Amino acid sequence: RVEELTLIVLMGVKRLPDYVSRLRDRGVPERVPVAMIEKVTWDQQQTVTGTLGTIIDRAEESAVEPPATTVIGEVVSMRDRVPNINWADGTSRSPDNR
Repeated sequence: RVEELTLIVLMGVKRLPDYVSRLRDRGVPERVPVAMIEKVTWDQQQTVTGTLGTIIDRAEESAVEPPATTVIGEVVSMRDRVPNINWADGTSRSPDNR
């Protein structure tokens, strides 16, 4: 089942509408969770979440810029259940302290 897969897109900010459209055309449901992580491991890291149906608007509203990694799939829904590791300074925070 396609909705059980995880897809990682590197450096795909400018092509977001294209790959979202292609996934929809291939039957990926609009409800599938999506996260875009801008500037991973940098002090300015920003994470924007949504669904396949909302991520284009959410990314535009948040002004996501490259470099960014996009994660598509149910694994995104686990984000609030695991510690957030700040690779820049080696610290970690529980999901409640983000």
